[in-house]
Amino acid sequence: MLPLVRRLWTRDFCLSQAHGFSLIEVAIALGIVSFVLIPIIGLLPMGLATIQASENQTVMAGIAQQIRGQLQEITFSSVATLPQTTYYYTSEGVPTASSSGGYYAVSFTVKGALIPGGGSSTFDNANAAQTVVATMTYPVGAPASSQKTSVFSFLAAKQGTN
Repeated sequence: MLPLVRRLWTRDFCLSQAHGFSLIEVAIALGIVSFVLIPIIGLLPMGLATIQASENQTVMAGIAQQIRGQLQEITFSSVATLPQTTYYYTSEGVPTASSSGGYYAVSFTVKGALIPGGGSSTFDNANAAQTVVATMTYPVGAPASSQKTSVFSFLAAKQGTN
């Protein structure tokens, strides 16, 4: 009976050796996988920051288009009143009445328009054209050191009698 037990034990032992992995093989495989995955995982925060920056730029471009459309609708004489108000927009670019629901704050500066190719000289008649500079700051309510700012310029020209 002893030779039968020895034969079964030897056969089972050989099968387990032939079909399994040793501890060293598993350790080497884990080392290779971690060597590859750690740099990839390290890139995730940079990728997420890039996505956030891209979303902010897209929303700000949409807000700039809204402002351009609103500038086309108002009279030229009311362009001078723009710097008196700060406008707020949500994180999706929708106008909101107060800073509490806003993510972007837009303030305006109105200057005399520069003549293209004329260096730094401005029009003699400031009533003919104005440069409207929209400064967008986000996020609203964050400390000034962590806020980001983008500037958009628009040309408002007097047309007809407006």
